[in-house]
Amino acid sequence: ISSSCRAVKCEKIPLNGYVDHTIVREWMERAWEQGVPKACWSGLTYQLLQTQGAQQSISLSSGYLDCGYLETIKERAGMEVSQRWCQLLWADQKASNLELDNLIDALLHRRAASWMEHLRDMAHLAYNRHRISLSLYQVSEVKEITKAMSVLKTSPLRTVLERNQGTLRIGRALRLLGRYNQSSLRDLIDKFNTVQDADQLLDMVAQATQECELATARTEFMIVPNENDLVYLLSDIEMYGARTIARLLIVLSAVRYTTTEQNGLTQSTIIDEDITE
Repeated sequence: ISSSCRAVKCEKIPLNGYVDHTIVREWMERAWEQGVPKACWSGLTYQLLQTQGAQQSISLSSGYLDCGYLETIKERAGMEVSQRWCQLLWADQKASNLELDNLIDALLHRRAASWMEHLRDMAHLAYNRHRISLSLYQVSEVKEITKAMSVLKTSPLRTVLERNQGTLRIGRALRLLGRYNQSSLRDLIDKFNTVQDADQLLDMVAQATQECELATARTEFMIVPNENDLVYLLSDIEMYGARTIARLLIVLSAVRYTTTEQNGLTQSTIIDEDITE
């Protein structure tokens, strides 16, 4: 069994978005199941056929999914990621209003752009619900998965995550702001969604900085973006564009930060805090 492929037959799958959904679910089941002691499935080979009654079936697509890739992600990012993905993929999509096309595309094709859009989907889900039933990604998880998916070393998310200053620190400040002034953060997120150019984005960051400064009067656990952050932010805007960086800030405002270096913040002050109440 070790280092072998496993054939799986799935009948009567509708020809729509559920096809890829079903393939990814089967892939994860095989990669992470422990039904056979010491078994190690190397991959899942699939073929999608269109049946035509008594006529010969037509092959629509086929492919191979490497189970080792999922194992690598689990080793780098931790067991919680695999548990979260299983929870998402097995959830009632209609009841939860989950949008998983971007996650499925990111997993099937290792597309960093789809991965970033999935993170943005999760951020909007968090901000549009009264309670968050699904835990947010940790920034360390996002960093490791981004590395695994990014073929190019200059992808926006990967570039931003590699340094603590600039866009990442501003996103972290937004995260903390949401703990003490949720309505202010929601207003800022709405405005980030409409950013079209650099001037608009810089105005929004200036407003966020002002809100963070006001919040320092209520708590010492607050980050206030500084001039150094602005220098890196401008560099990111020049390289990737204002709209992309605005989306990144939305993503970074909705992840969990387990360790920090700035302002004496400690692990216990940030981890496992919900955005909404």
